[in-house]
Amino acid sequence: MSKGVVIKGLAFIIIAIMMGAFGAHYLETILNLKQLKALKTGVDYQFYAGIILLILGLNFDSFKFSIKLPVNLFFIGACCFSLSLYILSLFNKSDIVHFIWPVTPIGGLLMIIGLAVLSYKLIKNN
Repeated sequence: MSKGVVIKGLAFIIIAIMMGAFGAHYLETILNLKQLKALKTGVDYQFYAGIILLILGLNFDSFKFSIKLPVNLFFIGACCFSLSLYILSLFNKSDIVHFIWPVTPIGGLLMIIGLAVLSYKLIKNN
């Protein structure tokens, strides 16, 4: 088990639940439909990432190879993806949007690369 990866996964899940509740109970009266949809996408992906990190962290020592690189790529990607969607949702009329919007696809790409590297290592070492 990797305690650090498990804690990251649990933190992701906790924050996703909090952001989802915040969006559903407070922000739905403030944000427009497009903003709420972006916020929900960020929450969903953060929740999925938390579950994946939790599973990988609990099984960290079961792998016959290092999964540090794919886990770190996936973690950084999920942070970038969800956080940028939260910022874009909450501050869509701000100038920060021009600087933040490219972070979302970069975060998604890092998550994909992390999972692809993990898949490659699993296939190669099977």
